[in-house]
Order: sequence, then C-alpha cells, then structure tokens
Amino acid sequence: MKRSKKLFLAINGIDEKLIKKAKSEEQRPLEISPERRSPIKGIIALAACIAVLAVGVFALVKFKLNNGDIEPSPVGNDSSEYSSDSSESSNSSESNGEYTAEDIKLQEMLKELVPKAEEIDGMFNDLSPSGDKFIFRVGDPFRKVDYLEMDYYLIPKDQHTANGLFAVPQNRDEMEHLVSQYFSTQATEFYMGYVRPCIMTANADRTYTVELDSEAEFGIDFARGFFEINGGMYFTPSPHEYHGMCIDCETARIIRQTDKIIMFTYQDYNYYDDVHYPRNGVLVNEDGAWKLDYYCYGGFPLMPDEYTEQDLELQKILETLSPGDKVATTLLFNSAPAYGDTYYFILPGNRERPYLKYIDVSGPQPSVKHPKSLAELEETLLEYFTEESAQYYMSLVGKGTMTDNGDGTYNVKSDGALDPVYIEIDGKMFYRTHFPTGGWEKFNYTAKVVEWTDDTITYTYTCALTGTSFGTEGRTLKFERGGWKMNYS
Repeated sequence: MKRSKKLFLAINGIDEKLIKKAKSEEQRPLEISPERRSPIKGIIALAACIAVLAVGVFALVKFKLNNGDIEPSPVGNDSSEYSSDSSESSNSSESNGEYTAEDIKLQEMLKELVPKAEEIDGMFNDLSPSGDKFIFRVGDPFRKVDYLEMDYYLIPKDQHTANGLFAVPQNRDEMEHLVSQYFSTQATEFYMGYVRPCIMTANADRTYTVELDSEAEFGIDFARGFFEINGGMYFTPSPHEYHGMCIDCETARIIRQTDKIIMFTYQDYNYYDDVHYPRNGVLVNEDGAWKLDYYCYGGFPLMPDEYTEQDLELQKILETLSPGDKVATTLLFNSAPAYGDTYYFILPGNRERPYLKYIDVSGPQPSVKHPKSLAELEETLLEYFTEESAQYYMSLVGKGTMTDNGDGTYNVKSDGALDPVYIEIDGKMFYRTHFPTGGWEKFNYTAKVVEWTDDTITYTYTCALTGTSFGTEGRTLKFERGGWKMNYS
C-alpha cells in the first residue's frame, strides 16, 4: 500500500468506539447514527500454510478466518459439495503468493461487483446533502419515545451517489430494486429496514413532526437512514466519515465454493499496526447473479473457524428447510412486504393504539407468498416444523368477523389471538404489517453441529437482528413424520 494511502487511513480512521468510551452514560443516552465498521484490533493469523490433508485422515473442512467483522460475498462453481481442490490450492498458494485460476476469476468478479455495491452502501453511510433542509421532530407517540430534533434533507430528483454511478432512489420501491441488484435477499431486507414510510405534520415553529406510517418499532437507531414521505425521500447526513467496504478484490482467495455460495478471504489494512489482516466474505447466487451477503452498518456475518463433514450435511438439511424460516419471519416480526388494500381494525383488548393496520393479501403478492387461508398456513408449517412448533405459530393467527364503522375503521372479533398476525375473514386473508426490517437473518452456511442423535440435531448458527452486530444462537431439529423438522419458535 502506498504511504499516502496509509497516512490517509491513519488520519481518518480513528475508532469511534474509543471516543464513545470517553463519554459518560449520561452523555450518550441514545445512539442515532450508524456505527463505523472498524478493522480488527489484534493480530490474527493468516489463513496460511494449511497443508494438503493426507489421504485417509478424517475429512475436516477447515477455514482459517478472522473472527472480527466478517463480510460475506458469493461466487460458485458447478458443484454442490465442498470444493476441496479449490480450497487446497488457494490455501497452499497463500505461502508463495500465487493465486489459482478460480481465485483470479473471483477477483475479476469482485472488481465488477464491489464498486457498485460500495456506492450503494455509501448512500446509507455518507450521502451528501444537496436538497432543501427540514427540521424533523422524530419520535414514537405509541411507545413514548422522546422526540429528537434533527436536520433532514429532501433528496432532489437529479441527485446521484458519491461517484455518480446511480441516481438516488426517490421511493422505497426504487431503493429496493437498486439494492437487490447487488446484495442478497436477506441483505436487501436488512438495508430496507432503514428506509421507512412516514407521516409528516407541520408545526407552528417551522419544524415538522415525523411518525412512522406503520406499527413498527423505532428502536435505538430509529433516526438513521431514509424517510419516505408523500412520495419524496428524506435523509439525515451521517456525522462519521465513510471509509468504504474495504474489500481488497486483488487479494481474494476462494476457501469454499458450491453452486450457490462462495466463501473467500481477502486482505484488509489495519492502520493501527500498519499491517494487513485476512478477512472473509460471502457471495450467494440468486436470480442467476452473484450478490454480496453484506449488511449495512454490520459488514459480513461472523463465521466459525472450521466445519466438519457433519456440519456440511447439516447445512444441506437447513437449506431444504429454509422456506420455513421465511414463514416464521412473517409471523414473528410482521415485517414481510404485503400488497393490497389497507384496513384499520379495532380489536378487543387493543389498549396501546386506537387501531391496527392490516393488508388484504388475498390478491397477487410479488415478494412474499402469503397464505390464502389458515388451512394453507398450517399445512405449510407442518411441512417444515414439528407439530409442537406449528401449533405455537398457529396460536398467533385466527378467524374473525368485522363490522364497518363508517369512518375507515372496522370492529373485528377474532377466535384466536387478540391481535392476530393473520386473520381470515369471509374467505380473505389479512396480514398485520410493520414496515420491512429484515427481522431475523439466519445464515445457514454458518451452522455447526453441537450434538447429532437419531432423532435430534442441536446446532449453532450466526444470526443478525436489526442493528449493527451479529450474534450466535442455538436451535434444534427433530426427526418427525419421516424427515427432519425445525423445532423452535
């Protein structure tokens, strides 16, 4: 790396966490700006010198990755198995600086993909204001979140991203279309959690009160990202300097490759020690294109250091069960996209709000396959979940009746949950919706077996919730009705 670049990084890369630690708790009651992805502090051994395994040794698929802010991106081949040849050649070549033909192919792919993805990621981290400024009082009256006064800017129709690659989207649909071209479905949903539909009310003091046009949680980071209001898009500038995604494409090496996923390592520069460190990323193959599994404010998910053959077999099982995760997300987080007429239902026992917002999902749904009846929902749940889990999920829905109040609201009675996620009324299905937040990202390619018996598999995996970090959770599969079923709620 050139000295000028090192100096630039050193000057501009002061870790914000150090600054935050210097503040008392009273000085920082609420985080409202995205955390900067800081490089790993501490020397982590490179994924170097992994010798070719001797014939007859128990197959252990070993990954020497850093366990810091890991970033995934997809690239694959025609095999659905672990590509040992590719892995061994890339690992053994690290010691002599050579790259395999597959590594070079990956590098070229990343050189095309990363600049565009980084341009989009930069919108969420470092978009420069150029439109009219508004003072927004942002809060949540239902949950009594304090209002904050912040400067927001209306995005002009001719505004472009930092390097002019894209016009900045003017609404949520345009934003989702742009993000999904370069990021995985899960990552796109995560980004879109920071593009919120809102209602704006003018105040006498020339400020504007802004509230979410949904029942969504604001959370600790409710003021980040974009607000869509009356067909326009508003944003607040980040107070932090954006350093980019920091993916050095020319140092990328494949460590695992299938027809659906490519895990790779690359070099990242740590300006504290003037040393390069290995990081890891993932590409996933969706809709015929390789896309980054990379998350705004969080980077790539954390991945274990090694996988056994049993882990890889578990990952295949989880992949076949993954459609069930989507069903669970629609029920647990109310964050799935829904298209149809909007209804405002007043349900018994609803004390926090005057009404709940439901969408009639009986018609065509371009993004999510919403069930058309409770019977269809139960049948789908039993395909992927144990009977115990399916019964729990069905406790979140119900059948009901509704009466038109003549003022745009309906009195609704349910024979199931008090405020059902889905409610079936007169042959139609209604979905209680929040704004899309990504909800629960479950990375099956990180799954590791804890215990495997004839009827139970206990495992861990990396997950991401709305926020800025990743974590590890445990789950269980049960062998039931002739196959493995997810046993959790």
